[in-house]
Amino acid sequence: MESGQSTSIRGTAQAHWRSFMPAWFFPFVFFYGGGVSDSLGYPTLFFLLIALPLFFWTFFRATRPYAQDRARYWPCVFLGLVVPFFLGIVAVGSRLALLGLLSGSGKA
Repeated sequence: MESGQSTSIRGTAQAHWRSFMPAWFFPFVFFYGGGVSDSLGYPTLFFLLIALPLFFWTFFRATRPYAQDRARYWPCVFLGLVVPFFLGIVAVGSRLALLGLLSGSGKA
């Protein structure tokens, strides 16, 4: 480890969590913000002015450790792509559950 690169997923996450954190929160902002903007009547404005720039910003933040040769490729792919994908599934599921509760069709 003379090059200063984090070799494991855990080591990469501990060393560079600030770079990956926006990508981990983006799915929740995307799905909940999209729902709120749709209910307010401005979905296109939200996607063009907030979601799209935020997506590219979080992508470049998540790739920074690899681009600066401070972390290896596969841990960066896992933390910057796979983890946000699974968090997106959680965000969709939580939004659907919330919509079910709000519409009164929850099976309580």
